[in-house]
Amino acid sequence: MKIHPENYINPKIINKSKGIGEILINALVNGLSLLVRRPYLILASLIFSAISMVAFFLNAETITYFFLNIAYGIIPNISPKTMLFDFILMYSNEIIVLLAVFLFTILMNFLTYAVYSAYVKENNEGKKGGVSFGASFKEGLSKTLPLLGFVLIIFFLGLFLAAVCLLLMWFAGNNFLANIAIAILIAILLIYLLVKLIFVVPAIFDAEAKASSGRIKAKNSILAQAISKSWNFSSRKFMAIFILIVILALINAFFSTLIGSFVYPILDENIKLAAATVLTAILTTYSCIVLAMFYFKK
Repeated sequence: MKIHPENYINPKIINKSKGIGEILINALVNGLSLLVRRPYLILASLIFSAISMVAFFLNAETITYFFLNIAYGIIPNISPKTMLFDFILMYSNEIIVLLAVFLFTILMNFLTYAVYSAYVKENNEGKKGGVSFGASFKEGLSKTLPLLGFVLIIFFLGLFLAAVCLLLMWFAGNNFLANIAIAILIAILLIYLLVKLIFVVPAIFDAEAKASSGRIKAKNSILAQAISKSWNFSSRKFMAIFILIVILALINAFFSTLIGSFVYPILDENIKLAAATVLTAILTTYSCIVLAMFYFKK
């Protein structure tokens, strides 16, 4: 029987699609299983969350002063065209502190992701004697410099996108539909970049392994290689990664809402912060493990 090319479906494509779906489901299920069997894994998330909270509380007065002034409308009363620059000059110290705390918090989140990526990678390799969480923690910490570089790349990319957005809205003026269209386009671009760059942290371990084996000539290209790996990896599985991100976001939103609605009201005021910290640590740990499992099962 003659098969027409337009009616022919390559079985490799079907198997590949099923494989991606299976990897996604396995990552979600196995991530939960690993966390249930080894609850001590949330320690890394708790430690880095505590460090971030200390950084925030040390600068709480400056940050609170900034946002209270904004809330009460204490802003430069000058021309709209120069208001942004005048605003930056008026609150330069507060903005610097706020950005420093924000970037430090992002770095702590990336280090958390790196620790769980190291743990999942070693777990997948099936090393004899089991996987040492302490060794994975040290391995994650050893990636501080490339992760700091990645934080700065994200920061300057964010500044560029914000500048483009403000410039487009300035040209759009009071045109409501034009401003909505610009906001939608920026949101789509941000989602696209999130999908493309979400695996940079676990990809650093792949890039470092290649550098150690001499397959990458320059050690300082590890971050560039990791970005390239994440970009190429997501190109092959874009929709699966997008669906995974949506699922993790829904899981986080569901449990945060559930606990916030039914558990927090009956808790004592003194332990609400501790409960919120533990819940955030559990959800963060699960999300990082799932993402790492999805990447290393490629």
